[in-house]
Amino acid sequence: MTSYALKIGEYQLNNDYSIQFKIDLNSPITLKLCHNYVVIGSVSFNNDQCSLLTHQLCETANDLYELLTDLLSTASSSPNSKICLVGDDHLNVSLPIYFSSRNLTKIWSFTIEFLKSPSFNNNTIEEITLDPLDWTDTKSLGHQIMDDMIDYLRDLRFRPTWRPVPLAVQESLAQQDIPLKSQTPWQVYDEVRSLIFPYPLGTLIGVFAELITATMNNQSWDGNQASIYLERQVLTWLKIIIGFPNDETCSGALVSGTSVATIVALAVARKKFHDRKMKIYCSTDAHNCIIRAVDILGIGKENIIIIPTNKQRQIDLQILEKSIDLNFGGVIIGSTGTVGTGAIDDLNGLADLCARHPNDLWYMG
Repeated sequence: MTSYALKIGEYQLNNDYSIQFKIDLNSPITLKLCHNYVVIGSVSFNNDQCSLLTHQLCETANDLYELLTDLLSTASSSPNSKICLVGDDHLNVSLPIYFSSRNLTKIWSFTIEFLKSPSFNNNTIEEITLDPLDWTDTKSLGHQIMDDMIDYLRDLRFRPTWRPVPLAVQESLAQQDIPLKSQTPWQVYDEVRSLIFPYPLGTLIGVFAELITATMNNQSWDGNQASIYLERQVLTWLKIIIGFPNDETCSGALVSGTSVATIVALAVARKKFHDRKMKIYCSTDAHNCIIRAVDILGIGKENIIIIPTNKQRQIDLQILEKSIDLNFGGVIIGSTGTVGTGAIDDLNGLADLCARHPNDLWYMG
């Protein structure tokens, strides 16, 4: 991997907006959007994310840094290269790519979306809702799904008991890019209907509330269903988005919910510590499924160490560090949105603490 020294840059955009860049040794690139020199949004990208963002134009975070600084430095003298701010959270980038000694030109473009700073207030209040944008259209889609599922169940006896997923469908599901643009519910359903739904096992189990999933029924590898390949692709996307290694050293599984995920995660931690006795460290606001998981796995409720929270309702790092007994295998649990308040623990601080004791502490979030 290429090594870079610390690089910092700041460039003026338009209408009192500016952008700051920072990249350090083998680290992600951090971009900050400022209004009148006040940070209103930021975002970070590792190498894989830079490649995805730029459609493989930039292979590393350093490549993206060099590209953006070069474009911003020469924007006035390069009319075909543009970096413009859209709204107060999107940066559109476009530039010409020349092929065969400039005989062929292609405009390459991508968009950087900034996460707004909680302290930024643009004096507008937008309703946050999961309600459909069009209830009539959603109702039509619901009736269409219901009709399709009933038709399938009606004709079930005339269909093959099982058929394999064609190779072309497997490849289509396994090689999709992360969907950066939204789709309508109809478009999503059309993909499910054409790529996923034709390959269920077809047993007559389930209820209408879970119509599509229940009709597909089996989700095991032996069933060779298309959803298996979809799960693997979603896990790949999640690794890239979170910043985990996108290789065989990192894997996972989609499970039914928090309770099962906690059992699986603690079972993995127990395997790391082999026969060592364990202590589980979590905050007073952590999810109560931790107690059930510890009980199910036989670790023992008495080995749960409850740590108080700070003023931000995060696990108190100072108290936590003083409470750790390195004679035991320790599992540090970070909460990313507690049930009571939605508080998010200092995940980076917890990771740094565990990194200082790699043989004795296991980080779980």
